[in-house]
Amino acid sequence: MRDLFLCLLVAGSLWGQVGTLPVSRPIPSPFYGEIRTYLALTDEQVAKMQNQINDYSRWALQRQRRMTEVQLEIGLETAKSPLDPAALGVRYAEVEAIRREIAERGAALVPANVAVLTEAQKVKLKALEEALKLASTGDQAKSLKLLPDDCSARLGLGVGGSFIFDPVGSGSIIPVVGGGSGGCFSSFVLGPVGFQP
Repeated sequence: MRDLFLCLLVAGSLWGQVGTLPVSRPIPSPFYGEIRTYLALTDEQVAKMQNQINDYSRWALQRQRRMTEVQLEIGLETAKSPLDPAALGVRYAEVEAIRREIAERGAALVPANVAVLTEAQKVKLKALEEALKLASTGDQAKSLKLLPDDCSARLGLGVGGSFIFDPVGSGSIIPVVGGGSGGCFSSFVLGPVGFQP
């Protein structure tokens, strides 16, 4: 009886979540500001890509609802005694099939949106893609103070900035900045050897 009560409690809470999902809420446009300017997107291109994104989002929402329903069914089947492996297997397979379908359609959206671009825009997008490949390298260069980090750049400290050695001997360096720095007070742990400026 206790298991049935818990199962109904879980089922009710999941059902409530499914019922609160928006039916067809417009998706805010990501085509604003820098990317629109960088690629020089036309209104027609933005509208076409936004429609493709909205269509995918509405479809994916329906599939996610079905996945939630199937997960609810899995909960109900799991509460039964004895377990029905076939019933559970079918439902787990459906959840995985939905997950794969959503991933495949999401991946297909990229070439569909790229197809809307002109050749010149595709060249600029390729340059942006190449720059993103270097993002982790840039982060490493910032952490080694080969490039100014966000804090140093915002404060005008340039490469290296001004730092003091942590006298506790924790191997940390602390940036020297004034108040109101927007969260620039932080420590950079350099490991057990420590750092002697």
